[in-house]
Amino acid sequence: MKGAQLEFLPSEVMKLSKWRTLHPNTLVLDGRAVKGFMGAFDIEKKPELFAWSLGSGKKAKLYPQSRIANAVIINDRFDDRNVVVFYDAAARTAYAWVRGERTFRRDGISGRLFDDSGSEWDLRSGRPADSPDAKPLGRLPITAWLSERWRGFYPGAPVFGE
Repeated sequence: MKGAQLEFLPSEVMKLSKWRTLHPNTLVLDGRAVKGFMGAFDIEKKPELFAWSLGSGKKAKLYPQSRIANAVIINDRFDDRNVVVFYDAAARTAYAWVRGERTFRRDGISGRLFDDSGSEWDLRSGRPADSPDAKPLGRLPITAWLSERWRGFYPGAPVFGE
């Protein structure tokens, strides 16, 4: 595969305990912490060092952890599509979906997620909460990064909020 551009796939970065709660029947190859190119990935200790990205190459955009965690829901435009980026604080991971013409918001009292028509959504699954069998939104790969590493790969690429 040398020289090939690999496809980014949707993934989740979270604590193993949270993963096991959400996916109790899965197996884990090895739970050891590894220090390598990305360093020790601990978003809880220094969230300002981390970010999430959509796309790659000339079509890449960074969403800093500080902005995504504070906003909780980000309705944005990426790669000529309307997207929603959602941060799940309990799992400490992010999700990205193609939202079409919908605009999402979080109810400040209940914390539930709604679109502009008033439908409630589960943005972890990308489905309307009242219709779990409905066709989900299109999930986009969102990748966790150390911000400085991403900027080294994609200098000059857009950063949400800048």
